[in-house]
Amino acid sequence: MFALSCSDRPVPEEGAGDGMSGEPCLVDSDCVDGAVCFGEVCVQQGLFRVSLSWSAFSDFDLHVRTPSGSEISFQFPNNDDGYLDVDDCVLGECSDDGLHIENINFNSQALSGTYEVWVQNFDGVNGGDFNLEVAGAVEQSWTGSLPATELAISQIYTFDYDGG
Repeated sequence: MFALSCSDRPVPEEGAGDGMSGEPCLVDSDCVDGAVCFGEVCVQQGLFRVSLSWSAFSDFDLHVRTPSGSEISFQFPNNDDGYLDVDDCVLGECSDDGLHIENINFNSQALSGTYEVWVQNFDGVNGGDFNLEVAGAVEQSWTGSLPATELAISQIYTFDYDGG
């Protein structure tokens, strides 16, 4: 897992950084093989990924529950072949209002079935809008908003992966 503090993220320049998860990017080719540029940050694609972006000055956290009932989040960074590779604004260490990113990617052993996705406002410092994107073998997207309430959670969004 790569923890990325908002204030530590440099302004991206094409070809800058080493292209690993959490590094700045402008285009997919700025990232290493297997990674893509999402919100100007390299994230692992895997078979499919679930990515969160938001701009509020608050620590939003991405959560995914797999078909087996296992959870992937900052507390459980890997389960059922899913991995949290970018965790932004770790433990409330978020010092700007720029775009923030979190990403969970699933590899070849991802389970077939229904996945649940939700966002939590960990510190509740501010509320704000967020975007969720599932990309790769599954394509889905949602938008939502969280109140300025510590540990507030969004509605639960679902998608199906058929294993194909």
